[in-house]
Formats: sequence, structure tokens, C-alpha cells
Amino acid sequence: GTSPDGMWLDPATHKLYVAMDDNNWVDVYSTGKDPKFETKFPLYPTKGSGPDVGWLVPSKNVLYMPDDSWEEMLNATTGKILYKYNTHCDITNLGGTKGQIYDPKTNAVWVGTTTAGVYVFNADTLKVLKHLSAKSGIDEVEWDPKLGLVYAFEGAGKGFNVYDANTMKPVTFVSTGVGLTHTGTVDLKTHDVYAYAGLAGALYVYKPEK
Repeated sequence: GTSPDGMWLDPATHKLYVAMDDNNWVDVYSTGKDPKFETKFPLYPTKGSGPDVGWLVPSKNVLYMPDDSWEEMLNATTGKILYKYNTHCDITNLGGTKGQIYDPKTNAVWVGTTTAGVYVFNADTLKVLKHLSAKSGIDEVEWDPKLGLVYAFEGAGKGFNVYDANTMKPVTFVSTGVGLTHTGTVDLKTHDVYAYAGLAGALYVYKPEK
């Protein structure tokens, strides 16, 4: 495939999964001394905006994938789509369903979208548990399991949303003051949140307060 957009490694099975944005499928490779292409997992739909950054859960043998306006749950061995859900978000030039995380404590998958906020799904059935609003389109979702906070970074917006992972409710919106916050990450030791402030050409760091 072409235009890889996200990759996940299962250290137990020695499989590497790579989402191919231009092809609407996931490439599967063996790893180790002599890596080889093994197969591809077709996504639904077979044509469209293409997949974004999903989430591999080795303990469930499941790969959660966003594609077009859909969220899909794949068997990581066979590639069979076990469940899929259409968020009906608008498909923009940035795609539809986007980055996500899996919370084992609540058995939930949090999925960002370009126009429909954040969806929280049951990780076994893709039943919608919550649909949470956001100021603008979400590009990446990260989380801090110890603090129980989920962060959704706005691709075209000026900041990131903060949600309570346990209650699945909004906590606050943190403004970076500049556009294209786009992505970020969390230091799980210090709990610092790193937010990319695209139009400022900078990386901002935030500390959660009680």
C-alpha cells in the first residue's frame, strides 16, 4: 500500500500493522531479523478518505480502526471486521473518524472525529456509550490513565479538550491561543501535557491542577 498513516506492533505475535491511507486497508508484516509482507486487511468502505490512526489491543487480539466516517473493530489475526459503526461525521479533506485510545478500566474506546466531537464506544461491541461535543475537529486523542483524563487535540482549533475517563464527561477546554493544535502527548510520570501549537511553530507544555 501507499501513504502509511499509523502503525502498531504486537510483540507477542511479532506482527506489525500499518494503515494505508490511500488504499483503505491495513498492511500486515512479520517482524524480526527478516521482516516480510504477509497480507492486507481490507477496511470498510473500500474507497473513501482512507484510514487514520487506530489502536491495537493485543489482550483482545483486536485492532480498532477509523476509516472514512466509520469506526471498525478487526480481528487482528484474520482481519475480519467484527463490528463497525458509522458516526455520520462530515468527510473533509482531513478525513472523518480520527485518532483514538483504549481505556481498559472502563473497557471503552474513545474516537475523535472531524465534525462530530468525540465518541466513546464499548470496546467489545462498539455500542455508543457517550457522544461528547468539541469546539472543532479532533485529530488525535491521548490519555493519562493515572489521572483518568482523556485529551482530544483539535486539528483546526486553538487548543485541546479534556474529558473525565471514568464519568465520560467534559472537564475543560485548554486554549493554546493559536490555530492547528493538531496533536499532543502525555508524560505519564509528570502528567505534563505536550500540545503542538502549529501556527506558532511551537510546543506548549501544560500541568493539570487539582
